[in-house]
Amino acid sequence: MIRIYTFTYAGDAQEAVACVRCARTALPEAVVTVVDDSAAPVPPEARRALVAYGARYRRSSFPRCGNLRGPECVRGIIATLAKGAEDGDTVVKLSGMRKVVAERMLQSHTEIPPVTQNTKVDVTALMRFRKSLIETAGKKFSVNDLILKATAKVLRAHPEVLVSYDNGQVIQRAHVNLGMAVALDAGLIVPVIRDADKMGLDELAAKAKDLATRAKENKLTTDEYKGSTFSVSNLGMFGIETFTPIVNQPDAGILGVCAIQDELVMDDEGNISKHQVMRLSFTYDHRLIDGAVAAKFIMDLRDLLQSPMNILL
Repeated sequence: MIRIYTFTYAGDAQEAVACVRCARTALPEAVVTVVDDSAAPVPPEARRALVAYGARYRRSSFPRCGNLRGPECVRGIIATLAKGAEDGDTVVKLSGMRKVVAERMLQSHTEIPPVTQNTKVDVTALMRFRKSLIETAGKKFSVNDLILKATAKVLRAHPEVLVSYDNGQVIQRAHVNLGMAVALDAGLIVPVIRDADKMGLDELAAKAKDLATRAKENKLTTDEYKGSTFSVSNLGMFGIETFTPIVNQPDAGILGVCAIQDELVMDDEGNISKHQVMRLSFTYDHRLIDGAVAAKFIMDLRDLLQSPMNILL
């Protein structure tokens, strides 16, 4: 079980280091974060000391989560961290894939200032297009196949989304390597479709199916779940209407795909008809991608999905 404690820097660098040192000594496996929202940030030498003791440090403009000082700070950390299981509880130590997932999710959520933009897509034409493809090609393409293909195409037109943050530098990624989230009993794995923008629909659909199948059979090689430059997480099959996906570092963005639902739509003449709609949730690293840039990307993806013939052009 990972214990997590977050406390706010109160302006005294030596005191902050002492608090973290005591907490780490008491419980070495604890995850301790120092949130610095002070006018005068922690000096560089003290920051290095915090990191040396295994603490995470981040600047924040969010409200304080407590302003503990001196001995009170140490007692608060130890008391919070030491609270264990109660009678009747079952304790299972995190290990293997679940431990890796927990650490990566925490790291991403701690280090990245995330923003999620949600948009609604009319997929009535997309669903008709998929049906016609199945009838003419004799292959059962999934909705996810079409979304992956469309996403890869739009990403190639928006290189500003294909970036990574690296120690004060921005890396412009050359390849559209789509990470595809696959849920397993033991956790979550993200196999990668490399150069997805260069694939036809047949090839991409076959690759996605192969990776998902072998991921569930634990037969992926290490290289097959590394090197993504953008990720897609689809929870539509579970009926999820909207959600906030967490960025899969070092990517700068992740697309959440939600359920397709029926919705009544009134046209300009007042006629009401049934349409099929789907919501997309785009989470991005705000250090690298501005809101307007993200909006243009998600709007172009929406427009492409609403004109599905263009997906294959």
